[in-house]
Amino acid sequence: MVPDARRAVAQIEEKRYARELLENERLEHVWAVGIAFYGKICSVAMKDMREPGNGSKGLV
Repeated sequence: MVPDARRAVAQIEEKRYARELLENERLEHVWAVGIAFYGKICSVAMKDMREPGNGSKGLV
C-alpha cells in the first residue's frame, strides 16, 4: 500500500497540481500528500515540494 501512496505523490508532481502554490514565494513549504486505503488500513506518503531531490516519505 505504501507504493500506492507514493504513486499518488508522483502523480501530483507529474501533473503539476501544485504549480500555483509553488509559484507563491511566500509559502515556505508545499506538501504533496498521497493517501491509499485498503479496507480499514491506510498508508500515507508525503513530500515537501520545495525540497529538490527530497524523495517521498512513506508512513503507515
